[in-house]
Parts: sequence; structure tokens; C-alpha cells
Amino acid sequence: MSSKSMYSRLKRKLTGEPADKSKDKKPITILLLTNKNSDNVGDHAIEACDIALIKAAMKNLGIAESAYRITSREGSIVPKNTQWDNDPALLDRARKLISDADVVMFGGAPVINYKYQMMYHRTALTLDLAQELGTPVFFSSIGIESYDEDDPKCQLIKRALNQKCVKRISTRDGYELLEQYKDREDLVIDKAADPAVFARYVFRNIIPDKKRSKKKVGIFVIRHNAFTDNNVDFNWRQAAELWRGLAEELESRGYDYELLSSGYHGDEVMLSCLRSNYGIPTSKSVTAINFLEDLIGHLADYDAVVTCRLHPSILAYSMGIPSVSLLWNPKVRGLYDNAGYPERVLELKDFTPEKIADALQRAIEQGIDYDENYYMSVYRNIFYGLKETLGLDDNTAEIYSFSELISAIPPYEGTSEQEKAAKLRRKFRRIYSGFDALRTKLEEQNNN
Repeated sequence: MSSKSMYSRLKRKLTGEPADKSKDKKPITILLLTNKNSDNVGDHAIEACDIALIKAAMKNLGIAESAYRITSREGSIVPKNTQWDNDPALLDRARKLISDADVVMFGGAPVINYKYQMMYHRTALTLDLAQELGTPVFFSSIGIESYDEDDPKCQLIKRALNQKCVKRISTRDGYELLEQYKDREDLVIDKAADPAVFARYVFRNIIPDKKRSKKKVGIFVIRHNAFTDNNVDFNWRQAAELWRGLAEELESRGYDYELLSSGYHGDEVMLSCLRSNYGIPTSKSVTAINFLEDLIGHLADYDAVVTCRLHPSILAYSMGIPSVSLLWNPKVRGLYDNAGYPERVLELKDFTPEKIADALQRAIEQGIDYDENYYMSVYRNIFYGLKETLGLDDNTAEIYSFSELISAIPPYEGTSEQEKAAKLRRKFRRIYSGFDALRTKLEEQNNN
């Protein structure tokens, strides 16, 4: 559909002009692609915040909720086996989703990862389909892993990103890398906050009050080989000893503590290892973080957080909880640099219980200051991304101020029982598949 005809359809809906039934029988469709099906509950937060910000932006543009719908799907709508199987039928589902959409928005998914993740290939095929079908696309607050002129996987995603269907790309932590991906002069690129910085507004209905007197620290552990997979010379045994030592150090300084994960099953395996082999009491560990209510509820009970993964840091920041992060992946720096706390990211040389506890105490004493412009950066990109891709050039609505935006953000309605069951099924399926792959690998080793 052309931008002109799309705008005419929107105008009729907004002004009450007689409907052209052939064009008005379905609402405007926004296809939102995120990591919503991930075990990592931080990815669920991205999806929820993206949906809330889209709704605020559509209200800002004067578009009634009845005039549009948000179709939220996992970013990998293209199947994994398209990498080795050229059967056109494998693309049928993705083709229909994109064909039915008026705009595709990638919201915070790691779509440019190519070093040890295969998302780059599926993203490229998604963009090829959007180009073929004439569906506009924009990317909001995505992570960018790296850039390599000589890597064919990197260049494949670069080619796809520079197709005409892509109108705008914003990144939360890799603007200099994004500049290297850009070839088209008219492709808009920008730097933006992660949507989860709005967590305290989006999740205001599920954030509980603190009900204790002793200061408490949440220690988020990460999977066994996370550091070494990202070229940090720090193996899982060293990490386990560090987390045990940090727990003891915090206790000696008068803090209560809990060890937990943000839901990824590999992180939970590490947590189980700490309980079984490193003396972490069961009473001091939190198992089975599966839903936003779990993660937000526990975060709200902490005075400070130590983490590796990015989203516990972002959620804590939004909720006014100071955090310190161990550097395992370059994307971690983005939040702390942009928020004005680069010293709260610790490198390998500072991976000791004493230095982490010192940094944590300084962060607690200093607290958190908020930059409204940093918050608004993600909303600006969603507002203008929707305005441009929906062909609303004639729309004269002024972008909300920060206070207007906060008033317009709808609260998260909670995880339904149906959603909870679906999330658990997906998580168990991944866990059981991992066990099966391990069993096969051990059988092969035994046979050899």
C-alpha cells in the first residue's frame, strides 16, 4: 500500500468520512518484532515497553486505538533452517505476517549479531521479504555486536539494512558501528535509549513497596561460558568463586543479599551449580524467574544490584536502584555511559569481591539522576518512525513533552495465565532439547 493511500485510510478513520470498505475493512497493522519468546525476562520487558510506547505515539498522532492493532511476534519469524534449506514454503508464515502489516518495527531485538548467533541470516531474509512486498521497516533501540568488512555474514546484514524498505535505525549502544553499516544517504540513523528505561512507568501497577529495614543486594549470575564466549579470560569456575566471595563480602559489610537470574535457563543452571557445589544457601537464591511479575517484584526489593546482563541494569536504573555491572559484552557499556555512570562498569582487573562491593557502596551513596532527554530519545525514534512509515507527513501533531508522554503511557496489564503457560512450554522445550543434544554428544564420545 502506498503512503498516500495509507494516509487517506487513516484520515477517513479519524474524521469519520464515509468508509471505502475495500480499503477500510482492517485496521492499520504494526508488526512488532522483539525477543518476546526468550527465556530472558528482560526481553519480555522490552516487548511490554515497546507496546506501551507505540500506544502512546499513536495517541500522540491522534490515531484512535480502534484504528490500529499491534501484532507482536518473535523477531525470528523466518525459521532457522532457511540457512541450509531453500524450500520457499519455509517463508510462508513470515511472508503473510509482513504482507498483512502496514509497517514492521524491530524493537530491541539483537538482529545484527553474527559472531556466534544466527539471527543475522533470518533478519536479512525478513528484510528481503519486506522489500519484495513493499512494507516499510524501522529499527528501534537495537543492539549491534560488531562490524567486519571482511566477514560475509556481516556484509549480508549490511546489504539487507540498506534496502529501500528500511527507513530508520536507532541503536542503544553501537552508533559508531551503525555508521559503518549505513550506505544509503537517505537512511536515518540515530542513538536511542532502550525502551525498558520506561519500566517504572509501564510496570507501575506491579511494582511492590519495599517492606524491610536491612539493605539488600541482588546478585544476578550469568551462564557458565558467557565471559569466555565473549573473549573475556574468565572461566566459569572463577566466576563461581567470585559470586561466592561477593556474597560473603556483602554479608561482612552488613548487607543482606540474594543470588538470582533474569530467567535464561543457562543462567539458572549456573545458579543451581552455586547452590550444589559452592555453598550458596537455598534461602539466599531465587529460582525460576519466568515472568515480568517475578523479575520486577524481586528487583523492587533491592537497594542495589550487581549484574552482567544488560536488562537487570536497565530495569534497576529505571526503578531508581543503583547497579554495578561486570563487563562481559561491549553492549553493557552503552547504558552506563549514556546514563552518566561509566565507572559502574567493572573490567576484568576489578573482578574481586572487595572492588565490586566498594563500587556498589559508592553507587548506593551517589544514587541515580535521570536525564529526561535520554528517556525521550527512544520515544522520539518510535514517534517519528511510525509517522514516517505510515505516510503521515501531513500530520501536524507535535511530539509529546516528557510529562505528557508519562501521562499517556498505559500501564502493563500483567501476564495472562495463557501467556504464562505458553512461556513455560517454550522454556521447557528448550531445556529438554538441550538435554537431548547433550545426550547425543555423550553417546558419540562414548562410541569413539
